[in-house]
Amino acid sequence: MVAFLQRLLLVCLVINGSAASLWALTIDARLDRNPVAVNESLTLTFSAAENPDADPDFSPLRRDFEILNQNRSSQLSILNGDIQKKTEWILTLMPKRAGRKTIPPISFGSDRSRGLTVDVVSVATDQERGANRQVELEVELDKQQLTVREQLLLTVRLLRAVNLSAATLTEPEIPELDCLVQKLGDDRDYEKLIDGVRYVVTERRYALFPQQSGTLRIAPLTFEGRIVERSVNRFDPFGAAAPVVRQRSREQQVTVDPAAATNGTDWLPAQAVELQEEWSTDPLKLKIGEPVTRTIILRAVGQSSAQLPSLPLPDVANLKIYPDQPALTDTVSPQGMVALRTEKYALVPTRSGRLGLPPMEVVWWDTTTGQSRSAHLPGRDLLVAAPVAAAEKPPVSPATAIPATGSSNETFDGIEDRFIPWPWWSLLCAGLVAGLIIALVLLFRRRNPEKEWPVEAPRKNLQSEEKLFRQLLSVAASNDPLRVRDALIAWGRAHFELAAHASLGRIADTCPAPLKDRIRELQEHIYGHNSINWRSEALMKALSQFNSEPKPSRKKIESNGIAELYPK
Repeated sequence: MVAFLQRLLLVCLVINGSAASLWALTIDARLDRNPVAVNESLTLTFSAAENPDADPDFSPLRRDFEILNQNRSSQLSILNGDIQKKTEWILTLMPKRAGRKTIPPISFGSDRSRGLTVDVVSVATDQERGANRQVELEVELDKQQLTVREQLLLTVRLLRAVNLSAATLTEPEIPELDCLVQKLGDDRDYEKLIDGVRYVVTERRYALFPQQSGTLRIAPLTFEGRIVERSVNRFDPFGAAAPVVRQRSREQQVTVDPAAATNGTDWLPAQAVELQEEWSTDPLKLKIGEPVTRTIILRAVGQSSAQLPSLPLPDVANLKIYPDQPALTDTVSPQGMVALRTEKYALVPTRSGRLGLPPMEVVWWDTTTGQSRSAHLPGRDLLVAAPVAAAEKPPVSPATAIPATGSSNETFDGIEDRFIPWPWWSLLCAGLVAGLIIALVLLFRRRNPEKEWPVEAPRKNLQSEEKLFRQLLSVAASNDPLRVRDALIAWGRAHFELAAHASLGRIADTCPAPLKDRIRELQEHIYGHNSINWRSEALMKALSQFNSEPKPSRKKIESNGIAELYPK
């Protein structure tokens, strides 16, 4: 019996521990930067989705850090009826000594955060900085020698031990060599302890790309501001008479070497370069006449997108290519700039079978190793399926077909060769008589134009068809459905010689596929109840394909849409 009670107690303890771990609150901990200098501050943030059991105990942090400031904030949001709560504890810490320091788990009652590790590096004291200096301006370069178009990182730090107002800082100026200068992100603020004096540091970074070889001279940067006194003079509440402080940095010089031999390729110095490709459709499942979009992304670390080379278009027989405008994007990373060049183009196969795309290569210069390298995209095969032939309708023998009467184009199929009853003979005779009367009336009107009934004259093209087509492509590039509709109507009336009141649907019926389908999609977007997400790229491709095909012989269309019975 005693053994049974012992086992039961053990099971209860295990279940209780499992439930406690299951319902424990997750408290996240994160640092704003790592590593950090021994005399620089860092921010430690704890966040939780619910209220913990108790207030946090930050005393374990005081062993290796000085707590300069701490705040608590709460946020409440409602998303799709779901109430979400978030509480944050934000601490500003100053390391006490160098080395790898551990931020221990912090207790929030029975809840605990996870531990973190931060590297604290030692920094030598600047002997030139006096103990009584209140404002300092520092300029730092990441290298003293580089090649043409290589990235040079310029870091500017403003250190202040007093409050400032009306502060201004000049931008970097390169007085001699041609150089591309780009600011990297927003300014960053933190604290730094120097010789027992706590400074607030504002850090700003730039990426410089010299375009010429020689000596790159960076002119001194100048800071100017007014020191805000603690006591406010009632006769000068805005501090206009506060003392002005000015600081100038030293001139910086860097050696820029010329580009190495590239064997005719573009000179692209970078830390890393890669090529990627994406396909809108499986390239092994293509069809004749159906476009597929290929996207190629060139990514370079330590470069500007303005300096990335254009990518060559493949030259493949039986494959039409319609390129789009390239997209250039720049992002910021700890290594400086990261450049992206995205190129898209539509591929339209015109023959079934296997088509081969050639490989693609971008040669670049590795600034880390000082060697020439290349990024590759391997060659790729495209498999194009032949179109499925439509089932042909069996021909109707002359003995079983009844000719069309009047202006009707309908035929009656499947009529057996048998005696036609009297009612059908009556209808056939009436139709022949009516057709004869209409023909005589039209012939009389054509031979007597002075007595012709008033009919709307065919619309004359005031502009050439080619000009209207160019205007249509220009308007389509704006992706405005209503403007595209108007331009499409104007071009369609001129191209097919339709009447002045011809609608967009009439033009769509006149066009062959796939242009007809693209126009129907535009109609559905403008007039449909369930509006589709319409883009003009497919319509532009269909227009270009239609315009590149041989022009068939056209029949002039009257205002009522019926071909002339007696052409002149």
